[in-house]
Amino acid sequence: MGIEGIVSRIKQEAHEQANTRIAEAKEKARGIRREFEKELERKKNALQREMEEKIQARVDILISEARRKARDNILRVKESIIQACIESALSSLMELPKKEYREVLMGLVEKGKEQVGERCLVSVTRPEDGELLTGAPGVELISEVASGSGGVVVYSLDKKLRVNNTFEGILQRKRSEIRDLAARRLFP
Repeated sequence: MGIEGIVSRIKQEAHEQANTRIAEAKEKARGIRREFEKELERKKNALQREMEEKIQARVDILISEARRKARDNILRVKESIIQACIESALSSLMELPKKEYREVLMGLVEKGKEQVGERCLVSVTRPEDGELLTGAPGVELISEVASGSGGVVVYSLDKKLRVNNTFEGILQRKRSEIRDLAARRLFP
């Protein structure tokens, strides 16, 4: 074997060695690329999950806010319905026939007497109501007209005790009770 044979053999071995190293490098590069793609996929999935969680959290907040607003609107509507019913009841009381209205007034006076005594002074809300109470036992009408749409204000004889049994006074004292009763009946 001559020099050319040796050079040829060395070149061949160098090519084979170079091809082997190139093949190994390519395989290593493919492995690195696969790992990089896997890591990239993991990061992409993690980001996607994170984004979905953020979107879901925002959706949950929006739904919660919408539900709260709906509840608030429903409560406002219910409250306005209850208020309309109370106003309607008050209006109905003012439109009672004289005989029934007198009975209501007498009942209010009697309730007032329970707190101020059997003999009392009474102030009416409307001048014509005085006529309905004329002659009631233990009742002395006073000329002072009480403010309100109906009912009476009952005083002790010395005027130290006062019971506001006007419709508005009763409504003010029993507002929450009346409101609760109306709500239970209207919205069971």
